[in-house]
Amino acid sequence: MKKSLLVMLLFIVGSAGALFAQNVITGVVTSGEDGSTMPGVNVVVKGTTTGTTTDMDGKYQLAVPENSKSLEFSFIGFNTLTVAIDGKSVINVAMQPGNLNLDEVVVTALGISKEKKSLAYSTQQVKTDELTSIKEVNPINALSGKVAGLTINKSASGTGGSTRITLRGNKSTRNNQPLYVIDGVPMLNYSPQQPGSVWGGTNANGSPGVDGGDAISNINPDDIESISVLKGATAAALYGSQAANGVIMITTKKGKDGITDINFSSNFTIDNPITIPDMQYTYGQTADGALDSWGDKLGTAAPDHVNDFYQSGSNWINSIAFSGGNQKAQTYVSYANTTSKGNVPTNTFNRHNFDLKETASFFDGKLNLVANVSLLHQFSNNRAVTGLYWNPLTGLYLFPRGKDFNSYRDNYEVWDPTRFLYAQNWFADSDKQQNPFWILNRDVMTNKRDRAYAMASLSYTLTKNLKLVARGNLDKSWDTYELKAHATTQATLSNSNGRYILQNTNGSQYYGDLLLNYELHLTDWYVSANLGTSIRDEKVYGEYFDPFPSNLRVANVFSVQNFVQPGATLRQSMYQRQLQSVYGSAQFGYKSMLYVDVTGRNDWSSTLPDQSYFYPSIGVSFVASELLKADWLNFLKVRGSYAVVGNDVDPYVANMLPFNVTSSGVNTTTTGLIPGTQLKPEKSKSWELGLDMRTLQGRLNLDLTYYNSMTENQFIKIAAPQGSGLENYLVNAGKIQNSGVEAMLEVVPVETKKLRWSANFNFTKNVNKVKELHESLSGGIYYITPPDVNNYAMALTEGGSFGDLYGKRFARDANGKIVVDADGKPMAEAGGLGYVGNPNPDFMLGFNNVINYGNFIFRVLIDGRFGGEVMSITQAMNDKYGVSLVSADDRDNGGVSMDAVYEDGTPVSGLLNAQDFYTTVGGRDGITEYYVYDATNVRLREFSVGYNFPLKSKVIKNFRLSFVSRNLFFFYLKAPYDPDIAMSTATGLQGVDAYSIPSTRSFGLNLAIKF
Repeated sequence: MKKSLLVMLLFIVGSAGALFAQNVITGVVTSGEDGSTMPGVNVVVKGTTTGTTTDMDGKYQLAVPENSKSLEFSFIGFNTLTVAIDGKSVINVAMQPGNLNLDEVVVTALGISKEKKSLAYSTQQVKTDELTSIKEVNPINALSGKVAGLTINKSASGTGGSTRITLRGNKSTRNNQPLYVIDGVPMLNYSPQQPGSVWGGTNANGSPGVDGGDAISNINPDDIESISVLKGATAAALYGSQAANGVIMITTKKGKDGITDINFSSNFTIDNPITIPDMQYTYGQTADGALDSWGDKLGTAAPDHVNDFYQSGSNWINSIAFSGGNQKAQTYVSYANTTSKGNVPTNTFNRHNFDLKETASFFDGKLNLVANVSLLHQFSNNRAVTGLYWNPLTGLYLFPRGKDFNSYRDNYEVWDPTRFLYAQNWFADSDKQQNPFWILNRDVMTNKRDRAYAMASLSYTLTKNLKLVARGNLDKSWDTYELKAHATTQATLSNSNGRYILQNTNGSQYYGDLLLNYELHLTDWYVSANLGTSIRDEKVYGEYFDPFPSNLRVANVFSVQNFVQPGATLRQSMYQRQLQSVYGSAQFGYKSMLYVDVTGRNDWSSTLPDQSYFYPSIGVSFVASELLKADWLNFLKVRGSYAVVGNDVDPYVANMLPFNVTSSGVNTTTTGLIPGTQLKPEKSKSWELGLDMRTLQGRLNLDLTYYNSMTENQFIKIAAPQGSGLENYLVNAGKIQNSGVEAMLEVVPVETKKLRWSANFNFTKNVNKVKELHESLSGGIYYITPPDVNNYAMALTEGGSFGDLYGKRFARDANGKIVVDADGKPMAEAGGLGYVGNPNPDFMLGFNNVINYGNFIFRVLIDGRFGGEVMSITQAMNDKYGVSLVSADDRDNGGVSMDAVYEDGTPVSGLLNAQDFYTTVGGRDGITEYYVYDATNVRLREFSVGYNFPLKSKVIKNFRLSFVSRNLFFFYLKAPYDPDIAMSTATGLQGVDAYSIPSTRSFGLNLAIKF
């Protein structure tokens, strides 16, 4: 026993001795440009997490493990510098400004670090300054115009709404959103609900079209260190079917060795609407009691009640973060509060974020631990809805001119003595409009979300060349949506005693992986290999309670117990998906000049039982500048890659139950598989070629990529034959191709001692083609958003493109002239809806500028999308009701000018009657071809001016105050609304507007203080 204790004591003493056997290195970091000291420079032992930052005088002190070989110095805007230790105790360095960073290390799939010059695919990184200098409540929206190949469409629901991102085009009929990864671990990103039609509702029973938000919008922007975008299949292949649409990798901030910081940030902006439709106030109501405004010209113009309705919105984001630590352990803790007021009265949003991240190293840096906990609580009142139902904007815009709007604003409800309750006060009963203030105050909608996220990562260096990494996370969210519609809400939407909708959605993800990493450096050769396995389990559980079409027992008592049965909807839903995987990768490098990458991954998805599927990739990059050695050419690389990646199907689709249970009883399922078949995963085969070049000491850099992908085995429904017992079959069919060019150009036109101007251009062009569909589809068309009584649809056809818009078209003669009937009213083309456009741009261009002049910093971002078409149901409805400005202008001009012919071919002479024209062409069910517009738009997306105050305080390290703004104005916009706004962030309802809230111009102040 004593011998054992002695051995244990010697072991502990020896371990402690090894733990503290370290060298201390000190030094000063200066700028090679002017010799000034540089605070905040990152100094790390290369290949480890051991590091520190320089203080206000540019000094640092770092205890390094005994066998450390080199230090790495990095700072934004300066070339990364690696210096050999060689037994030195003092290392002073001078850093050079520029964009070279030829030895820059980037984080790739599964958190694997690689030299950027070795990558065989395109990737792009956005640093924290680009995300927080001009803050967005949803930090993902701050990527707009900054990343080639990335398209962002913001939800029309305003603050707290979700975002739709596509990378290199739409590939799938099911889902086109990328995978989001935080610190190497995938996150659960889902939206509890999205609008489902132009009416707005998520289903056929008149429920509101509400955006439930998404998880990625919950992140505090000040907690983000950087965002890396993995665009192509090769870059994301190691994530398998999860990443069929690319990956957005988020690296969060952590504490640093040797320095303690307190960072406080306050960002306040005012939001004003800038795309309010053009309205008329000169022509009055058609007749007493009429819904429209085709009456006589008013003696005095009616007041502009539309602009007066909107209020100035605001966003206030306050954040404080504490970070610090020593060589062994580092801490980062932050809290942020977001308080927002929308442009629509009563719309508010509030969010609280708390984040704690601990990093620690043990046993001479061999064992490294990262642990992170994030908590969120947010609440939204009257989040903006889209569509014709439950929308205050329909009654606002369509209100007959000449009537007193303010009388309905101030008295939106009146006492009903027969029912002993307050009833809605409005001039008419229509399913498409109610009193806006009744909706806002008596049809109240609330969204609440609570979220808890915990992650841990443990890595252990087994030998000099071998490291083992284990990671896991728990991600849980609780969403509650409520609608409390009071009695006398319009009867199409609610019964006589009111309506109460309660929806609870609980989501959870459990993830774990194990990764073995091997690295070997020889004189001329470099070898890296990884072998791993992972499991990801997702569950989403939902409850939906709605009395409609039944009633509430007692008026305005909002409780499930108050539902009248039978007839009420009481529904529970649950889906679960589990993905188990094994994967591996290897990289071979020769003389830092030639690199070959290979990866392979095999997935087993619970949604495709009894199947496994394998995804390989290969990439080659050649650093030609290692041979050319020209003075003007700092770096030149050519690269190429090929990959296969896939996408599984939704839970329970491939093994669907033959029935489902609701409050109404047992319903037989009407959709299933063709007997004797099974569904296969979507499979995308893609290749890309690229060139990376850096010249003139990093002042002129080019990254150019061409890519081509073909996605097959699309998941679609086809009609089942009679006698099958089903209405639809589920099949794999169809091929969708995306090909395109991405270019990123970095230029430093001016660089002097006081002035530096950096300009970044990014260009994106994607061509999408539907190559094949199932031969049995009726009319050769597959609807993403099916047509209904509204003349809008989104569909796929062979030879067309993803997202093609369909609408009612004009009847035309053989020469293409519009045909009108004997009364001069335009006629519609027979045979249903036809192709009218596609919302996807022909190309996109971003021009991002950062100008440093002394202590001033200017940021200017111009963003443009060129080509594409969008449809406005809002304009169509406003025209039909005679409230649009163009309807008044044409009345003033005597009619509508149009090159048209009568049915017998006789040309129309003169003008068409304005009322006849717009009441025929306009409306949700009119000739919607007329309401298709060029989607081209160019805007000043971001502009800011900041000043770093020179300080000599020992307490305050940095003090910066900035004027910030977003969407200041459009250089070019022809559509009557902002084409970048989407009714829904799901796959359908793209390229159409139905009473969405206007886009906003934001401006304000940003304060950042470091203590």
